[in-house]
Order: sequence, then C-alpha cells, then structure tokens
Amino acid sequence: MKKSHAILVAFLSLALFIGQSSEDVMRNFSNFEKSFSDWMRSQEKMKERIGDLERSMQGGGQVMDRLSEISRNLNSLRNELSDMTTRLNKMEDLLGGGENPMVQFAKTMEVLKKNVAELGKKVEDQAVVTAVLEKRYQEYTKPLDPLKKAIADNDEAIKKISTDLEIQKKGTEVLEKTIVEKLSNLDKFIQESSGQLETASKLLARVENLEKQTGVSPPPEKKPGEEVAKVEEVKPKTPEEEGYAAVGGGFYLKNTMLSPFGSSARITGELRNLSQADYSVATFTIGVFDLENAPVANQDFTIKGFKNNDIKTFKELIPGIDPGRVKKYVVKFKGVY
Repeated sequence: MKKSHAILVAFLSLALFIGQSSEDVMRNFSNFEKSFSDWMRSQEKMKERIGDLERSMQGGGQVMDRLSEISRNLNSLRNELSDMTTRLNKMEDLLGGGENPMVQFAKTMEVLKKNVAELGKKVEDQAVVTAVLEKRYQEYTKPLDPLKKAIADNDEAIKKISTDLEIQKKGTEVLEKTIVEKLSNLDKFIQESSGQLETASKLLARVENLEKQTGVSPPPEKKPGEEVAKVEEVKPKTPEEEGYAAVGGGFYLKNTMLSPFGSSARITGELRNLSQADYSVATFTIGVFDLENAPVANQDFTIKGFKNNDIKTFKELIPGIDPGRVKKYVVKFKGVY
C-alpha cells in the first residue's frame, strides 16, 4: 500500500515539475503536499467509516434494523402498487365493457327523485282529503250538539231526581218513625179503651138494673134493616165524578200537569188502581204530541207495589221536549206483572 502511494507521488511530482520554475514548483509542491495530506486524512476517515459499516453489517444493530424496516416498507409499497394496478385494470375493463356505472347511477338517482316527487304529491293529496274529511266530520257532528246538550241536561235532571229521592227517603224514614209512634200510641189508646169499655159495661148494667127498679123503659132500638136501607141510599161516587179518567186495565188518572224542567219537560199526576187486584208492577205509556198534533215522544214508566184502591203519584221526565211546543199528552195503561 505504501509502495503504491510512493509511486503515485513520484509520478505526480514528475508531471508537476516538467516545464515550470522552481518557485512554481515549490508552490505547487506545497499545494500538492497539503492536498495529498487532506486526501490521506479523507482516506483514513473513509476506512474508519467502512470499518464501522462492516462491523455494523456483521453484528446487526440500528443500521440493519433500519435497512430491514426500509425493505419491509418497500415490499409493502410494492404490494400496494400491485393491488392498485389490479384495481385500475378491473376499472378499465368495466368502463370499456359497457355503459359507465356513473351514468347508470345518475339515471337511478333521477328515477328516485321522480318517485320522491310523486310520493310528495300523493302526501299533499292525502292531506287535502284528510282536511275535507275533518270538515265533513264537524258538519256531521254539529246536529248532535243539541242531543249532547240534552244528555247533559238529562244528567243534571237525574242528579236532581237523585237529590229529590234522597230527600224523599229521609222524609219516608221520618214518616215511618212517626207511624211507629202513632201505632204505639194507638196500642196505648186501645188498652185504655178496653178498660173504659169494661167500665162502661159495668155502668150500663147498673143503668139497666136501675131502670128495672124504677120502671123506666129504654128507648126503642133501631132495626138492622132500617140502618142498611139508609146506608144503601148513600151511593158512592164514581171515579169520573171524583175527577178521574180511565186509562185502561182498571186504572184511572187524575191531576196531570206538564211543566218545564231545564231543556226538557216533566209530566206529573196520580194514578188509582180500581182493578180489584193487587199487582207487583204496573206499566204505563206517555205519548207526547206537538202543535201540529204529530207524535214527538213515546215513553214508558212503571209503578211498583200497586195494590187495589191505592193511589200512586208519578213524575216522569221527557228529555229534549219543549213544553211550549206540546199540544197534548196521553197516558195509557200498558201491562201488569
């Protein structure tokens, strides 16, 4: 190695000294010597770096790891380029083999837009139909408002009747209590009367004995036939004479009256059973006629526990009837149980 360097120096010196002066030769020699020293140092550094590189290559380390990572990245990049090339080839074949898929997609979107527009129009038409149906429903339900009002009034009337029944129930309880007290007083009166009758019998016996002793005769007794004759002379009044009107089945009606009750009408009166029989339930019908004599209502009502010769009062509500528009009303017998 040193011999080759010496030969190289001699050859360069010979080339530099030919045709030049001594000063130029010395200057050039100094420059050459400096350049040669720098070159030698560079060669030494190069040797050191090559030695380091060889040692790194032999023992692994960061350089080999870096090279391995670069190799892996290059392989991955190569695979991705191959995959991309395959996809591009497929896309070229697809684009070259028929109609462009983007064109087909655009046509499909146009069809979808058209269908959406038609669906929106149908929804608007359905909204119009719904609005018309709602309006008709309101028109159809408007005539029911009087009926709703009549039902509300009827509910109010029922509440009032319930209140009246509660009051009547309380009055009945008071009346029952009064009747029990009167029956108790009657029992006491009968007991007292029995004692007075016994006393009167004794007094009558003493009067008869006194009459016998004094010779005074008692007043003549009336014959039973005479009393019966007088009783037969007093004829009872007929139901018509007492103001009753026959409604059928042996029942008679009296004291009927039509009066307003809220937005409805109420009919009251009294019925008498002259059918010579007792009934658990008796049913009657009320027919109402307007000013043109046309029937506007027909309603049944019942009376429970209607015995012979009993008089029962009734109050019947006729809903939705204006008393001012009623010409007449008729109560008729319907049946008994």
